[in-house]
Amino acid sequence: MPKLLSKTLLVDLIPRNRLLLCLDYDGTLAETTLNPKDAKPLSGTRDAVQTLSFYPDDVVIAVLSGRDAQTTRRMLGIFSGLYYVGLHGIELLDRNNRTHMLTPVKHCLPALHSVRDWLIKEARESEGFMVEDKDLSVSMHYRNAQPAAAQDMVRQLEYYVNYVVKGLRITHGDMVAEVIPSNTAGKGFAISHIRADQKDPKLMPVYFGSDPSDEEAFFAVRREHGVTVMVGAERNTHAEYRAESPADVIAALSLLANMLVRDFR
Repeated sequence: MPKLLSKTLLVDLIPRNRLLLCLDYDGTLAETTLNPKDAKPLSGTRDAVQTLSFYPDDVVIAVLSGRDAQTTRRMLGIFSGLYYVGLHGIELLDRNNRTHMLTPVKHCLPALHSVRDWLIKEARESEGFMVEDKDLSVSMHYRNAQPAAAQDMVRQLEYYVNYVVKGLRITHGDMVAEVIPSNTAGKGFAISHIRADQKDPKLMPVYFGSDPSDEEAFFAVRREHGVTVMVGAERNTHAEYRAESPADVIAALSLLANMLVRDFR
C-alpha cells in the first residue's frame, strides 16, 4: 500500500531536483462533484499554482484532465505559464497557448458520433445518467444512477464500443466511463512529451492523481524514476504515496510556493 503523503514532500525534493508537477484536476485540485461542471478548484489552489508558475527554473506545472484543455484552463482560471493536457492525453495546450494533437483522431470521429448518439438515447438523464460530449471523446457519468442500472448500462456501452463500432476503447474512472480513440497513448505519453519539450533530462516528474484512469500515468512516471501520489481513499495502486484529500495536495503545493517566495526575496 502507498505511504501517506508528508506535506513537506515537495519541499524535500526541490533542493536536488527541478520538478515537473503534473496535477490531475477533478479529485485532486477540486473536489469530486455530482455534476462535473460544478468542480471548482479548492480554496488556495489558484494562488499556490500561480505562484509556483513564477519559478520555472525550479518548477514546471502541467494540469491534466479528461476534460478538454481549454475547459480545464478556464475552470482553474490560470491562463499562462502552465501546460494543460486534455482528454486523457489526446491534446496538449502548451505554455505559449499552442494546441498540439498528441493522438490522430479524425478517423475515429464517425464512430464517436455514433456512440454519442446511442448514449443520448439510452443513458437517460431521468435515470441518473449524464452524457458529456467533448467532441474528441464522449463520457457517460453514472454517479447519480442506481448501481444495478449503472452496471447494466456500462455493460451495454462496452458491447457497443467493442462490437458495433471500431477504433475506440473505454477508460473507466470514478463513476464515469469514457470512450476515447483506441490509439490514445495516455497521460503518461503526454508527460513524456512535456519533458521532451523542456529539453531537460533531469526534470523529475511528480504526478498527483485521484482517478483509476490515472494508474497508467502512475506506472509511466514511476518507470521514469518520478514520484507518484494517489489522492483519496486507499485502493490498489501503482502510486508510491497517498494523500487523503485534495486539501492535502493544496497544503503541499502551498508549502512549496511559500518556500520559493521566501528563498527568492
